[in-house]
Amino acid sequence: SNIEYIPIDFRQNILPQIMEYLYAQGLQSLLVEGGNILLQSFIDAELWDEAFVEESPSMLFSGVKAPEISNNFSYSTKEHFGRQIWYYVHRI
Repeated sequence: SNIEYIPIDFRQNILPQIMEYLYAQGLQSLLVEGGNILLQSFIDAELWDEAFVEESPSMLFSGVKAPEISNNFSYSTKEHFGRQIWYYVHRI
């Protein structure tokens, strides 16, 4: 009863469709947690306000490359529980 299905035209860019629907519903906040492709698509489309990036204390020699955020954006760093966290802000 709490599920709503929204039709999406996959022949067009889906991110603007999703964002327009959420805006029309009065939602002003969206938490996106995903893999490289999903996160990079939001970054590339400039559909983000802030991002938290956590660095692993262990060296990883294989796996999926993390999404990339240009250093042109302002950021700060903090350490929490022995881990480095970057906080990026994207101002439009």
